[in-house]
Amino acid sequence: MNGVARGVSPPVKRLTLGPGKHTIRIVNPNFPEHVRTLTAGGQEGATIEHDFTAPAD
Repeated sequence: MNGVARGVSPPVKRLTLGPGKHTIRIVNPNFPEHVRTLTAGGQEGATIEHDFTAPAD
């Protein structure tokens, strides 16, 4: 996130973001790279949660 690795999923399932603009990059050698840019608002920021081990709907 923003050029800093935040871990491997699993076990990482949640990222807490401070206020401002963030670029999230998900890399898996078996799939295309996934990149999203978002803006976390307010003074609290935001939390992103995803379970990569859960079956797709």
